[in-house]
Amino acid sequence: VLHDVLRFFWKHDVNLRRIESRPSQLGIFDFFVDLEGSDQRVDKLLASLEEYGVQKLLILDEKEVTWFPRHISELDLVANRVLDAGTDLEADHPGFHDQVYRKRREELAE
Repeated sequence: VLHDVLRFFWKHDVNLRRIESRPSQLGIFDFFVDLEGSDQRVDKLLASLEEYGVQKLLILDEKEVTWFPRHISELDLVANRVLDAGTDLEADHPGFHDQVYRKRREELAE
């Protein structure tokens, strides 16, 4: 499957700067990629991947993300604060009562 998906990057002339895989649920792997290409090429790539059947895509724009873990151990530093309600998501947190926000947090925790 990875080989098939990588063909889309070649087809749309989008460069991979980094690729990382992590085992997920039920033997499925999650892939994290750092890519570079024009907005138009990346948009076409994403459309092709969606047509191919890629179900989840989380798009991170470097201009908007101030920190992103580069090693799995860095996730442990923020897991209690980010992945579940934890100590930092108290009743006065703006997203505490927002069900869409809570659902998205739960989805990321899986």
